[in-house]
Amino acid sequence: MCPGPVKKAVCWAICLALFSVLSAGRYDWSPAVRDFAIRGYAPHLFFAALFFPALYYVLADLEIGRVWRQAGCALLGVIYSFPNHWLGLDRYYLFRQGPTYWDWREPGMPAPEPNWFWGALHRLPDIPYEAPFFLLFLIAGFLTIRLWQKAHPSTTHLPWTHALPFVLFSVILLQTCLHLSLRSPYTYLPHYELRPQDHYWFHDYLFEGAKGAVNRDYTIFRYAELVFLGDARPLAVLPGRVFPMFLSSPWSAYINPYYVWIVFNVVAWSLACIAVYYLALNEFGPPCALFSTFFMASAQGLIVYVAQPKIYALAISGIAILLALQQRLFEPKRFRPSGALAFGAACALFMLTYESQPWLVGLALIAWLRGYNMKWTGLSLVMAFSLSESFTVLIKHMPQLALQVALVTTDGRPFPWDNIKDMFIGLHTNRLWRYSLRSLAGFGVVMFHAFNLCLAPALCGLFLARAATKRYLALLAVGIPALLTYTYFDLGSSAYYIQFPRLVYQCYPLVYVLCGLCLARLSESRFAVSWPRLGMWTAFFLVGLHFVWVNADVFGHPAIYYYWFYRYKAFA
Repeated sequence: MCPGPVKKAVCWAICLALFSVLSAGRYDWSPAVRDFAIRGYAPHLFFAALFFPALYYVLADLEIGRVWRQAGCALLGVIYSFPNHWLGLDRYYLFRQGPTYWDWREPGMPAPEPNWFWGALHRLPDIPYEAPFFLLFLIAGFLTIRLWQKAHPSTTHLPWTHALPFVLFSVILLQTCLHLSLRSPYTYLPHYELRPQDHYWFHDYLFEGAKGAVNRDYTIFRYAELVFLGDARPLAVLPGRVFPMFLSSPWSAYINPYYVWIVFNVVAWSLACIAVYYLALNEFGPPCALFSTFFMASAQGLIVYVAQPKIYALAISGIAILLALQQRLFEPKRFRPSGALAFGAACALFMLTYESQPWLVGLALIAWLRGYNMKWTGLSLVMAFSLSESFTVLIKHMPQLALQVALVTTDGRPFPWDNIKDMFIGLHTNRLWRYSLRSLAGFGVVMFHAFNLCLAPALCGLFLARAATKRYLALLAVGIPALLTYTYFDLGSSAYYIQFPRLVYQCYPLVYVLCGLCLARLSESRFAVSWPRLGMWTAFFLVGLHFVWVNADVFGHPAIYYYWFYRYKAFA
């Protein structure tokens, strides 16, 4: 009889071999277009070989039954390997039926104008079938939550934990509805980069009739989807941001990507709320978890991107999810090597969602401070880095595919590594010291822009956190990748990129957990005998104030998000 690990490896090899055979049927292998088939098939198999085992073992650690795990992975396996070309269904792909997006400057398009409430009520819907789409999504979400609670009654052990998921999901959907099309910050922000009389816009429409406006950088992500769909044209992609397009491509082949990505983004946002709840619960208890999750449910970074068919919402949500996975999979009492390998695969997929190399340092530091198994932590992080670099090598050799570099200077020379290298090689210690101090000052400024109202309670929470020294430092280590990212650009004299507060938004789990701690302590305070609940109502008032602030832009206050996105002066 085969040992357990060998048997599992054989089973996975058989499953992936079957997947690879069926996936070949997605593409046209005739000689004239074989290069395009290879271009889509190779990265498709690469991601499948990481995604399905990681998903299966993460679900196992979450104590999902084996039958449900196997059924879910099998169903997804069929969807992602479905032989559309063999069955002749690829002729119904949306991009083969005509244009899938329209530039607002095309002849006959109406001139775009800001679409704020309450006037926007007279111009609804912002996308076709808006009301039934969100109603069905709400019902599906509620059913999923109810089934989960029924299968896991321990998740509702406190009175408010039963209603909390329903409230949070409703809040997320409401904010998504408010920020559709021309009210999406990532769509309207370019308009305020220039004077109103310049009438500058930078968007495409994903529906006919000037509906479903999205930022015009959409095309580079759409090209990545078309790579997986076997489109027979030379295309360009961002090599470090391809994995989400693997996830979306089977769905956006037949369904408008606007709908597909709203579902993806809302699900990712909801999972990030669960992750923040888990992190705060383990750190400071239920009250902190409650308030931290409320802040996560109205996170500015996700509001900016939730109505965009792009990777950004998944990249932001992935940070909290990855931190929660690390804490769960490496918890000493329940650690298993299979969990470490699953974490390594998840890290690799995260790094292929967005360029996130500083998180390798952050995760290693957190593991050391929390006393996790460093041998397996190191192995999982080396595995993640190796796999992400292997994909870069693979995609560089794909035919008919150009790679677009994410960060270049105006003259095409990569930065800012050249400037940093010159400082170290030339031993310019005074310059290095001066720039480092400047980085710390600039980091504080962009943190204020990125978190504004949340920063004051987070700083209070920082002083309220009472834990062992290493545990306290492990919490602070969540902010290290943000500091490293900002310092990298500042030391490299990148005057352009250090203007973006969103660079440091990646430390939001730290900020929101500390906010939750501050409000939890406030809610437990007894200010006066005659007003025993004053602290609790004050805490909920601050949560409500934050919700109003982050959604006030749709009533004609775009500066709220302009100064979240940029540091410099706007015309908003």
